[in-house]
Amino acid sequence: MSNKIKSNMYTGVYYTILQSNIRNTKDKDKSFYITYKDFRGKKVWLKIGLFSNGIREAYCHEKRNEIINKQKLGENPTVVKNKRVLKDVTTFNMVAEKYHANRKLKLSAVNLRDAKSHYENHIEPYLGNMDIEEITEDDIENIMIDKTSKLANKTVNIIVEKISTIFNFATRKKLVTIQNPKTQMV
Repeated sequence: MSNKIKSNMYTGVYYTILQSNIRNTKDKDKSFYITYKDFRGKKVWLKIGLFSNGIREAYCHEKRNEIINKQKLGENPTVVKNKRVLKDVTTFNMVAEKYHANRKLKLSAVNLRDAKSHYENHIEPYLGNMDIEEITEDDIENIMIDKTSKLANKTVNIIVEKISTIFNFATRKKLVTIQNPKTQMV
């Protein structure tokens, strides 16, 4: 595949000139792509279509804006799996919000505020935007390693237990179908 050429008019829109009709310069076809960051902050390249099929830079720009706006407005982001199947993603933040709403019934306002603050400071930056079904033992171990250098061991254990509790809540409420990664840790 040839190198992607950046659009002069639109941010995040790229195209490649296809090599099939290299001799006839008037009939060269273009393949259009957009790029954006997914909910995990990873750069995604998405092929939109061919010039010969009526795809233009303006259309690609509209598609890119549509995807970004859906992410910003809090709709469930989608992940393209196997180039055909779209899958709704449940992020760790979504489950944590439901967990805290459930805990609201059992905790005082002060304790709930402290629990949310603890989550926002120590867990959300690491796991918040991740697909809960893609969180692994390694992700939790990375948090432990990073936090051990900054916090007391007891605090690190509390953070890991909170992650485990949220996973258990998600499993009990049938929000996920995976096993708690903490129970896999030895």
